[in-house]
Amino acid sequence: MVTLKIVFRRAITFSLLLLLISFANTISAIATDVEGIITENTTWDLSGSPYIIRDRVQVANGVTLTIEPGVIVQDGAIEVFGALKAIGTEEKRITFENVKILPGSTVDSSLIHLEFCTLNGGELFPPTGYAAHGSLILRDSVLNEVGNNYSSPIYLWYPSSNCYIERNVFNHSTGISIGTDGDISVFIRNNVFYQWTTDYAVQNWASYDSSKTVVEFNSFLTTDKIAVMLPAGYNNAAMNATNNYWGTTDPEIISSMIFDKNDDLGCSDYIEYEPFLIEPHPDTPSLNIGVTNSTTNSTTNSSETFLISCLQGWNLKGTSYPIDISIFNNPKIVSVWKWSENGWQFWSPDTSLMEIAQFYGIDLITKINAGDGFWIKASAPVEVPIELQLQ
Repeated sequence: MVTLKIVFRRAITFSLLLLLISFANTISAIATDVEGIITENTTWDLSGSPYIIRDRVQVANGVTLTIEPGVIVQDGAIEVFGALKAIGTEEKRITFENVKILPGSTVDSSLIHLEFCTLNGGELFPPTGYAAHGSLILRDSVLNEVGNNYSSPIYLWYPSSNCYIERNVFNHSTGISIGTDGDISVFIRNNVFYQWTTDYAVQNWASYDSSKTVVEFNSFLTTDKIAVMLPAGYNNAAMNATNNYWGTTDPEIISSMIFDKNDDLGCSDYIEYEPFLIEPHPDTPSLNIGVTNSTTNSTTNSSETFLISCLQGWNLKGTSYPIDISIFNNPKIVSVWKWSENGWQFWSPDTSLMEIAQFYGIDLITKINAGDGFWIKASAPVEVPIELQLQ
């Protein structure tokens, strides 16, 4: 029996050693540093993920940078003079961790096209301080704490072609600011907006010629903020915002979420918002959060749920919220690793591996703090739900 225990302990020790070696090799071997100017069509594929941007990458005019499903991109900026196409899938989302994605100057035809992406932090299509027209297609993506409050909304400055912002979740992120001319349209459809950090979720400050901004089938789930706005002092601002769900059916609350000529005579026009939806549109993503009850003005739910999606193998993740490590108590999770001031920390649902880690002096993870990055080793694809309590 003693011999069996020794063999068993050695086997577990060897398993942990293999995990350590695998983890070290993962960090050193698969991470790809990128910087500079991309002058020919380039693909960032899964074999080189994660891609860590050292300062800035520029995509030259006439050149396309393609990012394949499942890829992780970290830090720095991607300045697009040509085209960026990051089109993931529902099963293999593309992740941007603290990346600034912006259109380049001096060209009118740049395109930023993102689908099935998760953006944690960073910025998307922010004001650049120069004439950056470009166009944006953003679909089926999640934006967590994207933008730097008022100074960096998604800023569509006279885009060169139609823009489509559809079926996305905007969580604690900046709003969308729009100016258009010619026959260009901006379609904002079937999105969820929650706790936006600018003065608005969507604003239009210019609609020249036959251009238009169409805001429909969205869910605006923060009822104590202005959702749609025509700012004062802009003579050609216009927007249609019919057929949206406003988190309530109370007409007074809905009216308070709209800023137009009813609120300031310096605004150019009134925003048409009726009819409105009495429940979220079926094609709009769901977000499990508390919404204000239109009758009692009380909160009917006090949590929101997000998913951490992992592929088989090593997954680099980040979080804008503190996470209790126990959420990873899942048979498909092999281990979790996090760097601290004192070195690497470890956690596993396998208590035997935890004991061996402690025996060898490896600190154990008790929680993951907001802003931390961490690695998850999964034996199979898995989605881990996180339920966050709202303040």
